[in-house]
Amino acid sequence: MMKMRCAFVKPPCLKYVKYGIYILSIYVLWIQINSNYLQYKLNSAHKEGNGILIERILPKQMHRPDTQLKNQIRRNQGTKSRHTQEMIPETNDPVRLNPEIIPVTSDRETIPETSDTVGHNSETITETSDTVGHNSAKIRETDDLGRHIPETIQETGDLEGHKLKIISDINDSLGHKQEIVSILNVSDSIRNNPDIVSDISDRIRHKPKIIPDNPLRPNPIFNGHYILNDVNICSSPTPANVIVVVHTAPDYFTRRRNIRETYGARKLFLPAEVRVIFLLGRVEDQNLQDRIFYEHSKYGDTIQGDFKDAYHNLTYKAVMGLHWVSHFCSDVKYVIKTDDDAVFDMWRFLKEVYTKKLFISKTIYGITRFKDPILRWGKWKVPSSRFTGFTHYPFQFCIGFVLIISGDIISDLYRASFKVPFFWLDDVYLTGMLRSAAGGIEIIKHGGNLLLTPNTGGLRCLQSFPEQCPYLALGSRNSSTYMELWDLIKKRNGK
Repeated sequence: MMKMRCAFVKPPCLKYVKYGIYILSIYVLWIQINSNYLQYKLNSAHKEGNGILIERILPKQMHRPDTQLKNQIRRNQGTKSRHTQEMIPETNDPVRLNPEIIPVTSDRETIPETSDTVGHNSETITETSDTVGHNSAKIRETDDLGRHIPETIQETGDLEGHKLKIISDINDSLGHKQEIVSILNVSDSIRNNPDIVSDISDRIRHKPKIIPDNPLRPNPIFNGHYILNDVNICSSPTPANVIVVVHTAPDYFTRRRNIRETYGARKLFLPAEVRVIFLLGRVEDQNLQDRIFYEHSKYGDTIQGDFKDAYHNLTYKAVMGLHWVSHFCSDVKYVIKTDDDAVFDMWRFLKEVYTKKLFISKTIYGITRFKDPILRWGKWKVPSSRFTGFTHYPFQFCIGFVLIISGDIISDLYRASFKVPFFWLDDVYLTGMLRSAAGGIEIIKHGGNLLLTPNTGGLRCLQSFPEQCPYLALGSRNSSTYMELWDLIKKRNGK
């Protein structure tokens, strides 16, 4: 017995023990591989009657819910028209690829890259998860020749005290009519006035072409949070050819009234269809907000975004204008961006530019600046963290007094704002940084008989030589100067 026990500890016996362990390990591994292979074959064995493999079911850990959602949206889309252009930039960063833009840092929150962009179509039903912070546009099918009526419901949550509710009613015995009523935190005398509310409803009679935002990828500057809006301005009663976008301060009611009665008056320029909108930000004074709401109920042309209206927030206002035109006025031929102290000769524009189709594509016409100095002090101070090492802007841009922008680049500029970091000087940001990032957009310097001047010296020119005076747009000091300039412009055009 002792002899046998000792035999097991001899070297020849240990060698056989090791061999047994190796064989056992190989056997266990073979069983595991067989099991996994059989499971894989079962998962991939779904076939039709003709024996062709039609679907492979991947293991559960390989499923990507976000990819499935995007693919489902694409399948529902079908063919897209040019009115449903993608509002999300391509994966390739246009800023990094364009040497004209200097990569600058921003303290604003950056938006993560997505591996694939999701298209949007105003005639499809997009469903997103409840965890998404912003609701996408809801669209309900009707039985009217298979068409779809977009019904936009936008919830802005608690936007610092302002609540926006959009009530849609499309049940009409004579057809489908969309009525949108915006109810804000205004005083009871405004909210409970049926005439004001009905005025808003009666203006909205036509179905707009709405391009919804992607809630999975919001714009970091402005993503469609409106306090006051009318999506039908460009579609009712007939599509607009020219849209005038005015940057204005909330309390400049007289300036807005002057523009409505002059170059923003639709009836003066028919058969050309001219529209006007006024861009505002949020105000803290409740009485002022009530007056703005009353103005909107009467004219329906004030577009108010949910950001504080301030001089250093002009870029928010500019990007809001890009968002609004690209979403609610995408068919327009020209966008005329003006300040509220500008007097614009719309008759000369229609005769010399619109009729001749000048600057019709991929252009911005304005007062140009090239190698303009970067000011590190004063009113237009640029912090040292921006354009570090530069004394002059490395690209061309236009001052924002008056711009004539071809309608086909508005969506390109808005898409570029997803990538280009916020910069508070709106004219530099819009016509310099965004233009360079979008690529392929030409700046045309003003000249000839289409001069633009923010100065008031044009008054003497119009008084002395009305026919030969080359100005298309002039600046005004006050309301009386404004109307005097407009009377001279009317006289020059035989009106």
